[in-house]
Amino acid sequence: MMTIRTLGVAAALWCAPVWAATIIVPDMNPSVRDAVMNAAPGDVIQVRAGIYFEPVRIEDGQTGLVIEGLGEGRPILQLQRRGDGISIRGVDGVTVRDFIVRGGTRGVRVEDANGVVIEHVASVAARQEAFLVKRASGTTLTAVEVDYSGGRGIRIDRASATTITGVAGAFGNGREGLRADRALGLTVQSSVFGGNRGDGIRVHKSENVTLDGNVASGNGHSGIRVQASPPVASVTDLTNAGNAATGNGKADFRAD
Repeated sequence: MMTIRTLGVAAALWCAPVWAATIIVPDMNPSVRDAVMNAAPGDVIQVRAGIYFEPVRIEDGQTGLVIEGLGEGRPILQLQRRGDGISIRGVDGVTVRDFIVRGGTRGVRVEDANGVVIEHVASVAARQEAFLVKRASGTTLTAVEVDYSGGRGIRIDRASATTITGVAGAFGNGREGLRADRALGLTVQSSVFGGNRGDGIRVHKSENVTLDGNVASGNGHSGIRVQASPPVASVTDLTNAGNAATGNGKADFRAD
């Protein structure tokens, strides 16, 4: 016999898909930003290819929102002034895929959010970080692209269980390709970091870190540098995990 509590849970699970909507931009709303602002939790926003001169803010409780390119080419968010291209703050379970962000202070910012997925998103010429993950948990960056940001390519700051995999390239950034501080449970796999002014990858005070199968070449400082981040304690730990580094300015690998 079902209890009142069981019925309530079952009803909640059953109703969620019924109320979810798919919103197509520009067919149903000409503005990506307005479509996001008016979306309900669990909605799907699909954006056709084109150039949109606007930032996107996911900060109003749209838990589980999906925003994605529609498939005939990645839409471009072109920023003409300072500010973050895509900002996800205080909202959980958001998925963003298949976008290009040009300019702005940051390409994508994830802060105080859980379970965010960023997939196949490129950030070009951001003034500071291309991707910032701050005080967040369970963020996944998959096949992102980072080109010519003024600061760090990817910045992980006091976040837990961040997974970075298949970075197509983090090139030509003004500082590190990837910088992680106090990033508990960080995983970086099968990613490429090259031609950055600072280190290719630098991880600092991040316990339970996994670095596996990455390539760091032609960076101004170290290729891969790990500091006080167990279980990585030596250069051998890095090379045995299939990481490769060549042609870096000061050292290919450092573990201290």
